[in-house]
Amino acid sequence: MDESRGLFKVPYEEFPNLYSYLSRCVKRKGQMVQTILFTMGSESQDYLENSVCDDAMSTLEVAAAYSLRMVDVGSRYSSLQYIVVLVDTNIENGRMVADRVVNQFYKIYAGSGVMLSYDIQTMVVNA
Repeated sequence: MDESRGLFKVPYEEFPNLYSYLSRCVKRKGQMVQTILFTMGSESQDYLENSVCDDAMSTLEVAAAYSLRMVDVGSRYSSLQYIVVLVDTNIENGRMVADRVVNQFYKIYAGSGVMLSYDIQTMVVNA
């Protein structure tokens, strides 16, 4: 995939600094920013094997990169979670974007038994 397009991926170690920077921008410019946490689970409530987790997370990263903009930031949060920050997006549009990522994931994921869910929150900055 062309690195100049799609989601800006960062290692999780760098993510808190970017998040802090974005919160400063929100405070100064009043932008709307949404944070989405995607979580992998098992459809059968069983434990997901490491190989299944790795494959599913790799697919989620591709789906996110394909579905998101250059200004959006994403990082693998854990073996089962991926975090995304959507810049200049309200909650309704954030949900539409998250649904688009989920739909793209299921289009390209070759395995079965994996359930992808998400939680979304608006970034709130104290004055």
